Amino acid sequence: PAIDLRAPEFAWVAASTPQGACRSKRGGQQQPCNPHVADGCMLGLFQRAHVPSEEACKEACARSERCVAIEVSTGEGFKCEMHFVEVTHIAPSSRAACWIKMATRPSAHSWP
Repeated sequence: PAIDLRAPEFAWVAASTPQGACRSKRGGQQQPCNPHVADGCMLGLFQRAHVPSEEACKEACARSERCVAIEVSTGEGFKCEMHFVEVTHIAPSSRAACWIKMATRPSAHSWP
C-alpha cells in the first residue's frame, strides 16, 4: 500500500458541556501543586502559547506531537494553553473552553 506522507489531521472535541478549564488527574510531575488554587494539583502540565486566536491555538497544538488538548479563555484577554497530559475533567468556567485533540488521520510515522 502507498504511504501517506501528509501531516496527521485532527478533530477537536469539547471536553465537556458546559465548557470549562482543562484539568488532569494530577498535575504533571514537573509541576508542583499550587496550594493557593482550589484545584492546584489538577492543573496538569501545560505551556502558554502566545497566539491571537482559538484557531491559531489549535494549529500550534496540532504541530506538537506532545500536545493532547488546548484550553482557551477570554477572562483577561485571550489565553491559549497547550496541555501535555491527559485531561480527565474540567473546572466549570463560562470564560474557558477545553478542547481535546483527536487524530482523524494517522501521522506518516504510524505503521499498521
